[in-house]
Amino acid sequence: MPVCSYLAYPIEGKEQALMSKLSSMPECDVTLSDDKKLIILLTETKDKDHEKLLQEKIKQVKDINCLVLSFGQVQN
Repeated sequence: MPVCSYLAYPIEGKEQALMSKLSSMPECDVTLSDDKKLIILLTETKDKDHEKLLQEKIKQVKDINCLVLSFGQVQN
């Protein structure tokens, strides 16, 4: 089961919109940092193919200024 963590930097003023969009994705768990400038995104999918699909979905979210994969454990 692939588990990944990301740092998502929202476009200024779009923090809540980004939180809502990412939270609506079933494989995503989101937390807003204390300074409210960064979103910590954890994903857990059932296999590598689903992880790739989720990554593509996340990349399409327009409220993300920068997305950094900080940890990824993707096993066969």
